Formats: sequence, structure tokens, C-alpha cells
Amino acid sequence: MIQLSIIVPTLNEAQNIDRLIEGIARAIPKVDGAPMPYEIWVVDDNSDDATVAKARAWADRVPISVLERR
Repeated sequence: MIQLSIIVPTLNEAQNIDRLIEGIARAIPKVDGAPMPYEIWVVDDNSDDATVAKARAWADRVPISVLERR
């Protein structure tokens, strides 16, 4: 099985992260009518805004993991 891994580096992207994750989810190709297996990794460089919280809020809708670099 092939899985697409998308790595998104972030720093203070709270204003953009929702639109970005939504766009990625919409762009995932379909295989036999279902989205191909994928994962999104948000690698945050110690943002001081709500980037991390907003990214984690997507976990119930898309396969996402958030890694915080301090």
C-alpha cells in the first residue's frame, strides 16, 4: 500500500493553518472512490500563536500529527 505523507513546517501560521489543511484534504486523489491513504505532519517551530492548537483541532477529521520543536 502506498501512503502519501505531507510535511508542513510552521511558525506562527494560526491565520493560515485551517485553510491549508482544508486545501490539502480536498486535493488528496481518490482511489476507487475513496481518498488515497495519507497523513499530514505539522512540524511547528515554537509558534507563539494558536497554530498548534488549530492544527490539533483537525485530528478528528483528517489524519494529522503535530510535532512541536522547542
